[in-house]
Amino acid sequence: QQTAAISTNTYDCPKSATNTFTMDADPKPVKESVGPSRTAGSGLGVALDGVPVFDSYEASGQTLDDAHIIQDTCNGHPTPGFTQAQYHYHRAPHCSNDGNSATEPTPYSETAGTHSPLLAYALDGFGIYGYQDHGGSGTACTVTCSSGTCTDNCASTSEKCHCGKGRWTGDNFCKTTGNTGRCERVPVTDGCGGHFGPVDNSGTIKYHYHSRATPPYTIACYGPSWGKCANIYTGKTSPCKTECAATNLVSNVCVATGYTSSFNINSVTFGAGYTSTGGTSGPGGLLPFSASFSVSPAYLVSFVLVLILLSLLL
Repeated sequence: QQTAAISTNTYDCPKSATNTFTMDADPKPVKESVGPSRTAGSGLGVALDGVPVFDSYEASGQTLDDAHIIQDTCNGHPTPGFTQAQYHYHRAPHCSNDGNSATEPTPYSETAGTHSPLLAYALDGFGIYGYQDHGGSGTACTVTCSSGTCTDNCASTSEKCHCGKGRWTGDNFCKTTGNTGRCERVPVTDGCGGHFGPVDNSGTIKYHYHSRATPPYTIACYGPSWGKCANIYTGKTSPCKTECAATNLVSNVCVATGYTSSFNINSVTFGAGYTSTGGTSGPGGLLPFSASFSVSPAYLVSFVLVLILLSLLL
């Protein structure tokens, strides 16, 4: 059935697109008096390979998880049933081609004991990184589950066992698929999905976003959230992440674990923030901007292979 649908409906095949992104080269976190702004429609950023990053919703208004929409091994797919057939991501891009390696996408991987790499940029100019935070030990770990309760053997209480691609101690993946991993710090973020913290060994603290395996996958709003994310989605299903834990709050902004004492809010220059223009205002809308990218053969082949496999299973 899946194969027949694809062979008769060319709308579901990825097509190249030419678009333009405009972002602030020196973005400033939004000040508290202004507060966060919501993402408009689907488009909220662009991956390093030039492919747009959409929000967590499909055209049906369901999240990608609830809609059971097919994705390729890079975590992307074309817009189902639309003439644009726009290839895009909802989840964190798992293939990171930065334009320096011909046409083949580079598999995304986490390095033990380090901050996740940069995967994309939100439209407000701040980076969207992978699943783990700075400061983890990176030591090997095992998850053990009994009667629905899971524990790991990580020595530090600030760490959990990262079983891979954003799955941590207690997640179903760690119970059923792979119960080993590395002890890492889970990013503690604000409602938008961001926090102030280092992204490398330089120790420089800056605002940035982190991905996660569950909705909203990347960001829920343009931050910092200042604890107000849910307030800006009145009348619409809120995609907001859980607001920052009290232990990580400094002057109402979220700071990465281990850096609350060294963070100086007076060193941060806040601004008017980013406001998305154009596009649609609900789940499943098209891009509220134009963007520039081409779908490489590697993306198309991986997507088709997934469809063929599913058709055989069905």
